[in-house]
Amino acid sequence: MTRRRRLSPVVLATLVAALLVPVARGHAQAADPAAFGCGGVSLALPLSTDPDTNPDGSPVAITRDRRGEYVPVIMVHGWTGTSTHDSRSGAFSKRIDLSTNQVGTIEPSRSLIGQLQRVPGAAVFTFDYHDHSASWVTDEHLGPALGEAIDCLYRATGEKVIVVAHSMGGLVTREALAGKGTGDVDRVDEVSTVITFGTPETGSLIAMLAANALDVSSLVNSQMAVLRTMLAHCGGQASRKLETGGLCDLLPAEARAADSEAGRALRYGSPQLATLPPFPKKVAVDALAGDIVLTVPKIGWFALPWETENVPIGDGVVTADSAVHNATTSTKASCSYQMSPVRGAADALGLQFRVVATNDAARNPLEFRAVPCFHGNLMRTIQLTNEATGMVDEDIAGRRRTEVVTVVPVDHAVNPKPDYEVRQGGGAIDCGASRSYPSAAAVGDGIVSCSPVAAAADVCWAGPDRVTLLCGIDPREKVLYRYTAQAPVSPVVAEANPTPWALDLDDGSRCRLRNGGSWSGRSDDLVGAYYCDPGTAVVLVRQEGNVAAVDRSKPMWTVLVGELDDSTASPPPVTKEVVRAYFAGSPS
Repeated sequence: MTRRRRLSPVVLATLVAALLVPVARGHAQAADPAAFGCGGVSLALPLSTDPDTNPDGSPVAITRDRRGEYVPVIMVHGWTGTSTHDSRSGAFSKRIDLSTNQVGTIEPSRSLIGQLQRVPGAAVFTFDYHDHSASWVTDEHLGPALGEAIDCLYRATGEKVIVVAHSMGGLVTREALAGKGTGDVDRVDEVSTVITFGTPETGSLIAMLAANALDVSSLVNSQMAVLRTMLAHCGGQASRKLETGGLCDLLPAEARAADSEAGRALRYGSPQLATLPPFPKKVAVDALAGDIVLTVPKIGWFALPWETENVPIGDGVVTADSAVHNATTSTKASCSYQMSPVRGAADALGLQFRVVATNDAARNPLEFRAVPCFHGNLMRTIQLTNEATGMVDEDIAGRRRTEVVTVVPVDHAVNPKPDYEVRQGGGAIDCGASRSYPSAAAVGDGIVSCSPVAAAADVCWAGPDRVTLLCGIDPREKVLYRYTAQAPVSPVVAEANPTPWALDLDDGSRCRLRNGGSWSGRSDDLVGAYYCDPGTAVVLVRQEGNVAAVDRSKPMWTVLVGELDDSTASPPPVTKEVVRAYFAGSPS
């Protein structure tokens, strides 16, 4: 299974905004996510029996992200379901073995939980409220309990939580996010992304129709009246605890809870749904839905056997419109079923004679419950699970950001700070006889750039006499060089968009801003902007146009790195991440 990486502009903006909100860590993360000590959730450990595996056959393992951190991911099951990951019975523990693509086969090797555990930094927890899943989301064991678990994981990790929810689990999450977090942090600021599978945001139309049909039939049929009374009794029992321990347990859980608090609230147009707060706009919601379309014979006096019409039924329980209502982004798994015998026979002949593509032929209705678009199968569908995994991966990867370091080596009197060594520079330097220029790396006023290039005096702090200067060459080193200006330095104001003084790249390279001199060229017209050590590679920039050498469009800055070779066919540059960027600052 491949991981699909996709991030809409809306979600990207949400994640970037989230990164700008300071997070106060009470303490460093525990070495083991199991030690976070949060009640109500359980760490989903990799299965020891029938394990989830990687493409190479090795068992799935939990790892930290590139920052060395864990990000909590909470799995929340739906109505009458379970999230516990100790076997293949959980809602998110079944193998991903279904596809909307009818061509080819799938060799399932892991579940959704197992796939998320492969994402670096994802610490997957399960929130299981099975015993109380016939109660409505306001019950203390549901929304409020999930909210407390979110609070705890946020405090324990300092990381915003990701929630993955199926069906009613999405409504439980809505209730949880409506609550108040701990301290000065609103709970909405403790969650970055919510991913829902088939959540009835506006209710289940099918549940409402089934309940109404049962009510009507019980009025005209005594046996149905007895069944209606029994379901009402069992619904009341299940509202307190799903496993009643009595005769009601002989019924399937869905029938036992059909007339429970949750069963009634989940119906389309219920007053409980009308008062449930929506997802906050600050949280990115990616809604995943099943979109089943039945092709049925057209009804009418003059309809021909060949004429059909399409009837959308969502995932068989929740309509697609309800599942994606008010979501930030959405993805639908589409499946069609041929209910017309005439058209079905035509498709079969077309497939046999290879004049109809497999994906263009509607599915056999006898396979209805074993298809990817059905409500209970959404977490087994490769297209939807890839979407969910990509969202989690993008969220966690997007938390990595370039560390910005502002170096201020002098005090207000422009004396070196105690931990700095001062060495004598060469002769007098030129800082502008009539006008001085600010250093390109300055984020504070009064920092100038002087020549000649050999002096490496492009980051200098002028003393009170405006003639004596302390200049830095490498911001990482605690060394300054004392120079004398040929003429008094005039006051300067920092540029609006300063250029980093130096860069630390993800491959270990340490790069310093170019300060002049003659450099070799390249065949693609890229020129050197920073020289790097170790090695001969440099940070490159386009010679023409107002293009910056450092791409700061994302939290993790990047640069292009390559060789200056004067070649007629220079090798293409490589993109590197900037782990740390240095600027020059003035005493505050």
